Amino acid sequence: MNIGYIGSSATMIKILKDWKNHNICVWFCDSSKESSELELLSEKMQVSLFYINKEEQIIEQMAKCPKQIDYFIVYKTGIIIHEKMLDKYSFFNFHPGSLETNRGAYPLVWSVLLGEKEATMSLHQINEGIDAGPLICEKKIYISENDTPPCLEKRLEKEIPLMLDKIDFYRSGKCDAKIIENGVYRRKIQKNDYTIDFEKDSYEIMCRKINSQKGYEGAVLWYKGKEFRCISVELMDEFPSAYEGVSDKIVLERDNQWYCFSLII
Repeated sequence: MNIGYIGSSATMIKILKDWKNHNICVWFCDSSKESSELELLSEKMQVSLFYINKEEQIIEQMAKCPKQIDYFIVYKTGIIIHEKMLDKYSFFNFHPGSLETNRGAYPLVWSVLLGEKEATMSLHQINEGIDAGPLICEKKIYISENDTPPCLEKRLEKEIPLMLDKIDFYRSGKCDAKIIENGVYRRKIQKNDYTIDFEKDSYEIMCRKINSQKGYEGAVLWYKGKEFRCISVELMDEFPSAYEGVSDKIVLERDNQWYCFSLII
C-alpha cells in the first residue's frame, strides 16, 4: 500500500515508516516548518520531502510522482484540503481532540485551559468540513493537573500505531465510521485566554493558563504596567524572603497568601 503524509511531525514519519505493508512514498510539509532536521530525516527515511504553502502544490508534485498513492495521512499541518483534492485522493486525519467537543486548532491547549479530564486522539476521513469527516476511531488518555500540551501530544502519539490499521479496515468495509453531528468548533486561542488576572483568577486557573503555554512563550502576567511571561506559580503561606529582589521572580500577595511567579527572562 503506497501512502503519502501531509504535516510537519517527525514522529509521524517514523511511525509511518514502521507501518507494516505500507510504503510511505511522499511527504508534504508546511513551508513555515522548513528545517534541516526534517530534511535529514527525509533522507534517512528515504522519503521525498516537499515544502508547500497551498494544496495546489500537492497536485503539481503528485503529477510527477512515479508511484500511485492509495491515500494520504494528515497530521500537524495548516494546509486545508479542499474539494478538488478530495475528488482525487482520500485523506485520513489524526486530530488531537474530540470531534464532539474539541474541533479546530490547538485542541490540547483548550483541553488544559478548560481543565478537562481527558484528551482524545481522533482518526477521521477528511471531507469538505473542518474536523467533520466520518470518525473511524478514537483513543482517550487521562489529563493530570500538571499536564501540558507537549506532554499530552507525546502520550497521544503513542496511540497512533494502534489506530492506523483501522484505516484499511474502514476502506475495505470491515470497520464502520460515524458522522458526529453538531460537533463543537473551538475558536483560535487569543492572548487574553492565557493572560493571568491576579485579582480574579483562582490558583487553579492560574496554573491552567501557565501549563497551557508550556512549549510556547509562557502565560502573560502584567505587573506595574509591564508585560511579563511566566512559566510557573507557587502558592505560599508566608512571604518567600529568599525570592525578594530575584530578577526572574515576581511575588504578589492576596488574601494573606503569597504567589511566586517564575518568569522567562
